[in-house]
Amino acid sequence: MIQKVTWATAFALLLAGLLLVSVQPVMAGSIDPIRLSDDVTVFSPVNTTYNTQNILLNYTFACGLGMHYSLNYTLDGNITGLMPYSVINPKELHVVYSSKGQVQLPELSEGPHSLTIYLQAVFGENDIRSYVDTIYFNIDTDAPDFALDSTPPNITIQSPQTNQTYITTVPLTLILSEPVTQLIVYLDTNKTILPAQNTTLTGLTVGTHKLTVEAVDLAGNPGYTNYVQFNVIQPTPTPQPTPTSIEPIKPAHRPSKSGD
Repeated sequence: MIQKVTWATAFALLLAGLLLVSVQPVMAGSIDPIRLSDDVTVFSPVNTTYNTQNILLNYTFACGLGMHYSLNYTLDGNITGLMPYSVINPKELHVVYSSKGQVQLPELSEGPHSLTIYLQAVFGENDIRSYVDTIYFNIDTDAPDFALDSTPPNITIQSPQTNQTYITTVPLTLILSEPVTQLIVYLDTNKTILPAQNTTLTGLTVGTHKLTVEAVDLAGNPGYTNYVQFNVIQPTPTPQPTPTSIEPIKPAHRPSKSGD
């Protein structure tokens, strides 16, 4: 099944280099989520041992403006299924959209299992690319429970500060309690994915603005800050010296000599 992310397809070729990277081996430590080479992040199952036979396939997906995708899975090489996803805030305009999805896997037997995820991405009429990744995990009903990370990240906004006034540009400086996979800033009615933890906000209009930040940790827990309200003013123009008019110097009148 092919799903379409609405909006024009003019940016499709631009997104080819932005969204997808070369296939890499799937790596994970303990119960950390796995980011696959096709920009799918899997939160479960991951490379670990579960003591339950009922596993929820839980994932997020970064999809591009104007792109077409087919996302499927194969369990243990013989059970296949679709991986549906829903775009978060689809009415907003972004180059890359966040989406999420869940699939309840069939009851699993004890022992090792494999989950292979297939992505087909259509960039243009003659540009179709396929990506494949496999996750390995085990079922052992006698295994001890492991503690899932359910604590959201703590975010402190050092700058901008509440009720402070800034001239034209505003430094955005954050302190995070743990590593995160995504930082999103909500400025007034606009949402932007931050390229880095610390950056500079530019192009702000003169007036009062409200800002909050969302961060998602490695376990998929979102954390939020309180709103910070600040002001932006125009720089005061540098006073220019007042030009002084200079009167031309008239030649001095020389009295004429008698007899001339």
